[in-house]
Amino acid sequence: MKFLLVMVICSSTYNSCMPPVEYPTIYPDSYTCLLDGYEKSGSLLITMGQQDVNRDGLYIKFDCRLIDNV
Repeated sequence: MKFLLVMVICSSTYNSCMPPVEYPTIYPDSYTCLLDGYEKSGSLLITMGQQDVNRDGLYIKFDCRLIDNV
């Protein structure tokens, strides 16, 4: 089974989410995909910055989707 990481940035302040972003990496298993999802989420929060995250209520959702066609 192969997996694809999909991330979404949302705002609790504005009650909305950006369109999902699919990362190009194909992961060999769910575990590897999830680890990378947590790492990328943390890096993205740092990039967005504490002030923007707090002001806009930003948070990140991600999913590791099973893909059949690879």
